[in-house]
Amino acid sequence: MISSELRDKLLQYISVETTLEQLEDWVVPRLPAFLKEPNSTDADIISAVELGLVDVSDGIRTEDELRAYLNETLQEVNVLFQVSDGLKIQTKSGSSNQTNNLQYSASFEYSVVII
Repeated sequence: MISSELRDKLLQYISVETTLEQLEDWVVPRLPAFLKEPNSTDADIISAVELGLVDVSDGIRTEDELRAYLNETLQEVNVLFQVSDGLKIQTKSGSSNQTNNLQYSASFEYSVVII
């Protein structure tokens, strides 16, 4: 499962809303929490971020290449939405970087399950 906060921070970096330094400042103190479950999607994503940070630092990748790499990594993560409208349940899925494009009516409650 990828946490929505991690996904949102990465999308902010990918869309150039935050800098590499801001991403690193956010990620580093949270590493133990993300790596708590080493076989989790969060751990996989954080590993990709760490690898990317090292590659940029060593001159192996540019920041644009890192953004593209992280975008590709996020696209590989499947996201499942279960939407509850009374007794009717709908399931919607898509890639993690497309979830903000899904439209929901404000007339019902929904829960989000990210796996």
